[in-house]
Amino acid sequence: MRKEIMLMVLLFLALLELDLVTGIGNQDCPEQWYGRACMQRCNCRNQNNCPVCNNQCSAGFFGRECQYSNTVEEESSTVSYHIVNKTFLNHRSPHSTLEIDFGLQTFFTWMEICFSKNDTIDHESMSLNFSTSPGENVRSAKSCGHVYKLVQKIPACVVLRCEHYLLVSKALVYWKGFKNVVAVHVSGGVNVALKQRVLIGRRPDTTPGRQHPVLGVVDQQVNTSVTSYSQSGQELPYFIVVLREPVWIQRIVIESALFPVLNFKVQLFDERNNATNTTYIFLGHSSKSRGYKHAFVSSRVTASRKVVIHGVANDTSGSLTLTEIFIFSECRPHKFGPLCKGSCSIRCLDIACHVNGECFQCLPGMKGEHCLEKESKNGMKENSAQARHRLAMLKEDLTHKSDKMVDRDLAVVFGGAFFLIVLLCMAYFITNAMFSTAVFSRATDASQDSIQTIQTKSHPTVDHYVKNKKLITSKSSFESNS
Repeated sequence: MRKEIMLMVLLFLALLELDLVTGIGNQDCPEQWYGRACMQRCNCRNQNNCPVCNNQCSAGFFGRECQYSNTVEEESSTVSYHIVNKTFLNHRSPHSTLEIDFGLQTFFTWMEICFSKNDTIDHESMSLNFSTSPGENVRSAKSCGHVYKLVQKIPACVVLRCEHYLLVSKALVYWKGFKNVVAVHVSGGVNVALKQRVLIGRRPDTTPGRQHPVLGVVDQQVNTSVTSYSQSGQELPYFIVVLREPVWIQRIVIESALFPVLNFKVQLFDERNNATNTTYIFLGHSSKSRGYKHAFVSSRVTASRKVVIHGVANDTSGSLTLTEIFIFSECRPHKFGPLCKGSCSIRCLDIACHVNGECFQCLPGMKGEHCLEKESKNGMKENSAQARHRLAMLKEDLTHKSDKMVDRDLAVVFGGAFFLIVLLCMAYFITNAMFSTAVFSRATDASQDSIQTIQTKSHPTVDHYVKNKKLITSKSSFESNS
């Protein structure tokens, strides 16, 4: 019995730990949805392949599971890029230059440049430069912090990632040699406004009275719009998007129907209800909804739980109709997942990974999606000199990392392991104590029975004395009579 109890406790704890770490527990999801609680929308070109898209994504998305929005392909953006092959006066060898003009300011975290499979990529020669405001000259990315340079083999891409978040209007990348660029992706974040609550109100100082589904927010299968009306010009309609958990929000894209919006304002609120204002960066036309697309960015990145949208359309009715609300989040370095709660493997180079936890690049000698497998000596593609060079570059990169973040990740790992050990020890001692108590109880009962038997034999009871006294009295009477 003791072994069975211990096995049940261990099995329960193992399943609990597995569910917390990996997110197992997915249910059968409707079409175009997948993931835990069906919170992720499929952006594969072939909807039947989710979440394995094989880099075949719908327009406007890219990445392993096609969860990253690509600001280069956004309909309302003015992004264009081209390659200029020329030899610079200050360089002995020819260089290629990639220029990306965003027109207005946009949020930048990282970008991906993909080349032909046969090209040898000298990613260390790549230089990343930015212009932070329209009309400003391009300069070195000092505000970007340390630039992580990572190589992906399938497809053949180079990832350039900033240590910090920043707003840019133009990006320029140059590298040695002439390479055939086949794709350019600039990450606009992952949409977290999926199946969230949307509340509608007429006045900002009152509690919203009803809840309404929005295409792209509550449930993208419900083809309805969120509409709010204002009784006067001073009472602006407003929407509140309430997220399940705080999320790092950098960008909000809103599509309004039919008319442009006046007095448009978006605010972010944290769990303490502290407000953070956003900056309106562009207004464009949306061909999908025949309406207008508006984009906002937050210069101060903080974990937000609520998004409040104010505005009124330019018509006599004073109404505001929204057809799409996108809330884009980009995790801090070393984190992944829709809520940025997962930690990238420490065997990932620079501890950097995709939204699904897959490493951009492994440490030397490691392989696999999460870099958990060791490469065999025969399969090593790097010689010792290359390996030493990569280790040197890794040490240089690690000096630029945030020590606090690394310490926090290690604390979480060791804290989780310690918590699991404590639970196992508690389960063991509780089971042991229950077994010992049962044995002691049976032993005590047996001892009491033995003591009573001995006492009965060695110490006669009162009834025994009475009986003996009667016998003695009867014997004396008999002798006197005789």
